[in-house]
Amino acid sequence: MHIILKGVATPEDAILAYESGCQGIVLSNHGGRQLDTSRSGLENLIDIVAALKTKGPWPNPNFAVFVDGGVRRASDVLKAIALGASAVGVGRGFLYAFSSYGQEGVERAIEILRVSKLARARALVCIGVLITWTTG
Repeated sequence: MHIILKGVATPEDAILAYESGCQGIVLSNHGGRQLDTSRSGLENLIDIVAALKTKGPWPNPNFAVFVDGGVRRASDVLKAIALGASAVGVGRGFLYAFSSYGQEGVERAIEILRVSKLARARALVCIGVLITWTTG
């Protein structure tokens, strides 16, 4: 059985989960309900991935890092993946969409995220191609 530990917010906890044999972690502050000033999973990602890199090659196919918190836009998804996340949870926007507009709202939110993500990904690829082209 795979064990994924949720609620990890510090590099020390991430290392402890890794060394304890977990197959992954979920970076989350549980919606910030405990402390409204706590950092989101997305904000903690850089420090946690840096700590995990000290334990061996990264990304590690035997250990996943999921981000659940701080993700509001498709660009946040791309940033998280680029910074080392294995996957990203995007829940709040869909909760709001469902609460306001039901199934149609959720379908529209999915479309917005998909189109926005694709547009940003295309822009990033074009920037990379442009840099390569201009620097030779």
